[in-house]
Amino acid sequence: MNYKVWKRVGIGLLIGSPILAISPVLLALILVPLTCGGFEQADESNCGAAAMPWLLFASVPVGILLFIVGTVVTIVGFSKQNKFQGQQPPVHPPIQYPDA
Repeated sequence: MNYKVWKRVGIGLLIGSPILAISPVLLALILVPLTCGGFEQADESNCGAAAMPWLLFASVPVGILLFIVGTVVTIVGFSKQNKFQGQQPPVHPPIQYPDA
């Protein structure tokens, strides 16, 4: 696998993991004002959107795991980049075509 792909995947995981971890709160902040009478009347008993922050118990551990995996993948990508950076591609002699 190319080292650039490793770096892109790792950086994508590093950026996406916090978003995934707090996504239930973000969705609840968007959906609760649109339903259930707003923030004043919404609670877990009468509004499903107000119960969404309870999903943090699942999304935060997944976000932490993805952050750790993203860190490892990014480090591997950068280490492979440094390993291949010093190597020069083999030099081939120019192709000689026969005279026609």
